[in-house]
Amino acid sequence: MVAFHTHSIVEHLFDSNYILFICYTYAMTKKKKALVIMIVSTVIVIGGSLYLLLAKQEPFQTEEKTIELSVFTQNKKAAETGDCSVTKKELVKVSENTNIADATLEFLFADELAQYGEYDSVTISGGLAKVFVKNSTLPDGRPYSALSSCEIGHLTSVTKNNLTQYGEVEFVELYSPEGKIEF
Repeated sequence: MVAFHTHSIVEHLFDSNYILFICYTYAMTKKKKALVIMIVSTVIVIGGSLYLLLAKQEPFQTEEKTIELSVFTQNKKAAETGDCSVTKKELVKVSENTNIADATLEFLFADELAQYGEYDSVTISGGLAKVFVKNSTLPDGRPYSALSSCEIGHLTSVTKNNLTQYGEVEFVELYSPEGKIEF
């Protein structure tokens, strides 16, 4: 039986149909490999393209919720006539996740009060708000004691009117790294 089995295999090796079947199978295997390579290549190209496209886009950002805040700024018309402490009310929008006093002072020292220094922080305790600036002198190099009466009126009225509008603050003091600013 072993001889028959071996003889059967040998006969198949020379059978033209078997040879065609082997060639067809081999050819199909090459086609399948080529097809798999084409599919994988296509997936890589499409995936890479999508990655590059998405990498160029801005990251997903949620819209920040804001609140309107009343801010008091100097009334320039009144200041022109000599009363630098008169303020007017404006509405600005700030993030609802910020401390109201900080947001107000950051807004003011970015523009309205920038001539008096760089805002650092505020502490509120027992009705007293202590506003801290980062510099020991005015940005132009003068000491705070060199402020004119108009400048003092501007600085003190704007900070006081803004911080006392919420009820928990009655008094406002200004501090530099040197200590309390006296006028």
